[in-house]
Amino acid sequence: DPEDKRALDHEDYAKWNSVGSQMLSNDGQWIGFTITPVEGDATLKIRQIKSGKEYSIQRGARARFTDDSQFVVYTIAPDSEQVKKLQKEKRPASEIPKSKLQILDLVSGKSVTVNAVGNFSLPEKGSEWVAFKLIEPETDKSVKESKSSLTATYEITSEGIKRKTKSNE
Repeated sequence: DPEDKRALDHEDYAKWNSVGSQMLSNDGQWIGFTITPVEGDATLKIRQIKSGKEYSIQRGARARFTDDSQFVVYTIAPDSEQVKKLQKEKRPASEIPKSKLQILDLVSGKSVTVNAVGNFSLPEKGSEWVAFKLIEPETDKSVKESKSSLTATYEITSEGIKRKTKSNE
């Protein structure tokens, strides 16, 4: 009924999301895109087209599928509200959270995370490697105090990036 409809106002526009950074895996089985609200952090969505299986990564960005379409690599930005709060408190740069790199195995759903990564690159052909630049620590002391968050080991083989198992070590 047209009489029940109301005009949109500014609060309505603030609820809208925008879709961006669309990508398709080489095998055509996976799509990726970001959903960005007017206010707040974006969410990276990785969806298998046929099954509808979906991975949702808060603050995920700059996603790229590997050439063999087995993995997706992306960065995860730190929580913007937390960063603003710490900056307002004039905390040292070493205490401000940094972006992370994550490699997601699209079959198993398992991921490997590398902390404090500035940017990364994948080869156009082949899936044998991922190159990334670590954000330099402020002091030698912070290097000694940092702990690795590596939770799995992956091996680079002629078939691509493979998770290392006891049988192939």
